[in-house]
Amino acid sequence: MRDGIGENSRSGDMDVNPVQGKKLHEHALQVGDEHIQLEPPRELTLEGAMEYIEDDELIEVTPQSISLRKRRLAVSDRKKTTREAKRERDRATF
Repeated sequence: MRDGIGENSRSGDMDVNPVQGKKLHEHALQVGDEHIQLEPPRELTLEGAMEYIEDDELIEVTPQSISLRKRRLAVSDRKKTTREAKRERDRATF
């Protein structure tokens, strides 16, 4: 996935809130996260973005950047849309 923040190795989307901090339990506080190596962000071209997007995503193009985002930004709206699409598919099969 792509969840607006980065890529996910699993299929599907992962909902995250970039504003909320990471909850650290006692062991993580002792060990720390100093060993994590992050990959540099991928430079996105318009052609690359067009190949990469899913049906529920849009490409935002500004003079400074090219980025991907979800059509429906709220998680609850995306879940509602998914449920409605499933109902429509179920009705079409009968």
